[in-house]
Amino acid sequence: APYPSTKALVEDLQLATVKRLLPNIDTLPDDDALADAVMGVTEVYEDTVYALAHDVIAILRAYTNVDKATSGKADLPMLSVLQSVREHIATLVYPGFIGKTPPDALASIERYLHADVLRLNKAKNDKNRDVRWAWEADEAKQLADKAMAKAEREPAGPRHEALMKQAATARWMLEEFYVSLWAQELGTPKPISLQRIKKALG
Repeated sequence: APYPSTKALVEDLQLATVKRLLPNIDTLPDDDALADAVMGVTEVYEDTVYALAHDVIAILRAYTNVDKATSGKADLPMLSVLQSVREHIATLVYPGFIGKTPPDALASIERYLHADVLRLNKAKNDKNRDVRWAWEADEAKQLADKAMAKAEREPAGPRHEALMKQAATARWMLEEFYVSLWAQELGTPKPISLQRIKKALG
């Protein structure tokens, strides 16, 4: 795992567990409500850490598969695809990814990485099709990137929070859009398209 030490990895697993068990902690009215919420999940805390560790193991296995598939020699037409996939997996698995990734999205990272492997296999058979899909993927990525840039420019306050939430939604819709392009057979939890991403961004 891309962590400097086991201690750092365990701490991030614990952070992700708290996020999974208490997803709406920021909406609690006071310290008493927080204490009650914490008491309510104490009994399942260890089991949740364990379950989350299994998710992370699956993610790291999938990451290793993609990493192997993108290393070594490659034909010239495949270089851009390999570079694109390498850049993509670096946005999913990086130091601190376990705690920084939203709980729902973390459970899907293995599927996103699997989609990258399928993309590589399909590109070997039909590079032109991959190029067409890459244009669509890039258009969707630009929408998500612009939304995040807009949110980051907004001064602190309720509007900033709303825009950051909107941008985060678009960022993970983007991942589902990638799956719908490269690996339709894996399926997506909800229908996804460029139009739906645009609509989510208002």
